[in-house]
Amino acid sequence: VGLLSSFITGLIAIKFLLSIIRRGELHLFSYYCAIVGIAILSLL
Repeated sequence: VGLLSSFITGLIAIKFLLSIIRRGELHLFSYYCAIVGIAILSLL
């Protein structure tokens, strides 16, 4: 179950990031990195 949910979440994140990069909106990528960083730090 964990492997499947990780795989699906990874695919969604990759599609999201590639769409942002293709549009040239890299400032949105910085927000994504900040949110992911905060989420990871909160789990520690």
